[in-house]
Amino acid sequence: SGILLFAALLLPAPVVAQNVTLNPGYISGTIQVGSETIASGTVYAFWSAPDGTYYQANTNFSGGNTYTITVNVPENTTPTYSIYAEVYVGTGYQKTLRLPPQNVAVTAFQTSVGNFNVTPGYVTATLTVQGGTFSAVEFRTSGAGRYASAYQDYSNLPQTTATITFPVVPGDALTASGYMYWGSGTTYLPDQNIAVAAGATVPVSWNLDLTPGSIAGTIQLTGSPVYQHQIYTSGAGNFTAALAANGPYQITGMTAGDYYLYAYTYLDSSYSSYVYWPYASFTPANSASVAAGATT
Repeated sequence: SGILLFAALLLPAPVVAQNVTLNPGYISGTIQVGSETIASGTVYAFWSAPDGTYYQANTNFSGGNTYTITVNVPENTTPTYSIYAEVYVGTGYQKTLRLPPQNVAVTAFQTSVGNFNVTPGYVTATLTVQGGTFSAVEFRTSGAGRYASAYQDYSNLPQTTATITFPVVPGDALTASGYMYWGSGTTYLPDQNIAVAAGATVPVSWNLDLTPGSIAGTIQLTGSPVYQHQIYTSGAGNFTAALAANGPYQITGMTAGDYYLYAYTYLDSSYSSYVYWPYASFTPANSASVAAGATT
């Protein structure tokens, strides 16, 4: 009987099937951003059920300002989905707007309404540089679930100044920032705090000196062969330098600003073995301030 009991213990437990019925529900609506033309966009919907199951869906639309999204409605439930929209306004894809979320209750096989209607404010952003030109610029605003951006490519004719006016969801605690793209890399446009009311236009500007500065130093790894050192910056911009042996390095073409340094040392040509040098590895400090035309 002991052998029979042992064999019984080895039998797999019976599998109990659990059926979950998901029925479709629908959310439909229009998107209105003042008098702006909606070129295209995406609507996102998500709901976390009481048992922890996460449901999500999205739909793309173009050529108009209406959408319909299909969501899952588990049997015997009436979920409340949170929805938000990201839209491109105007011509092309240069101006993006994220509209604040809203909650919509959904019933199986029925269509609920979720309209987005925003009276925008506007930001007129200006970038001016000396000592060089830039090939593209991106301006942004963000805060409290609101996001807007405007991008323009000038690679065919690099510029020293650019001004873009773009719509934003109004708010009294927004952060304006951006990126400048130029021959030596990418430079972050520092944060500025702004308040934008519905229907109002708020100016914001950045003035940068592109006269190149640099960071110089020495990197040394002992006790192991070196195939290549790669030194990187973060902070005011993303720049890099590479050298094939221990010794001095110089990162050139940098805009004025504050930077952090980090590095990787690769031990062979496969780049699979390496040593990581975090910020704290650099002395006398883990950050460096670069002035236009100077070497730090």
